[in-house]
Amino acid sequence: MTRTARGAMNEEKRDMDQVIDNPTRFTRNALRFTPATKAKLSASIEVKDLPGRSQHYLTPLARGGGRRHKGFERWLIGAGIMRSNEYAIPASGIRLNAAGNVTKGQLNRILSELPRKGGKFFVAKEGGHLPRGIYRRRTKTKIIPVFIFETVPNYSRDYPFRERIASRVQRLLPIEYVKALNEIRI
Repeated sequence: MTRTARGAMNEEKRDMDQVIDNPTRFTRNALRFTPATKAKLSASIEVKDLPGRSQHYLTPLARGGGRRHKGFERWLIGAGIMRSNEYAIPASGIRLNAAGNVTKGQLNRILSELPRKGGKFFVAKEGGHLPRGIYRRRTKTKIIPVFIFETVPNYSRDYPFRERIASRVQRLLPIEYVKALNEIRI
């Protein structure tokens, strides 16, 4: 059981980029393996818990549906910049890292400059000619969208984690069973 579960987890880590675009090492290592013991004759593969988070960031991909607010979104809501039913979606004016994420440095810079009057970043108010969101002033006449505020993003079920693992276990179990029997006969 242990070897089957370990094999299934290792295959899933290796093949994760078939489902997730350019997964980081952190994402590839998001799976936790618990081996079988004499006392507990089952092995398991789970998504690791993240301290301080009530929902793992892979959950919306695995289950589909909405996601919880990220830390900077909670800050925007607390500051009265964004509504509680809105989410900040990266727009064309923000650079993403190799993994497709906004860097903490960029977020810190934006959040620190937002409250300043006349700064590079500003929030488009409702009723204006721009969609609600955060924009950056390039020049007096050129502005670029950085984040657009949208209501509840709905993720499709792109990462059927449990089904993928179950399929791998179903395929690997007979192979590992025969290997174990052969080891006992020796």
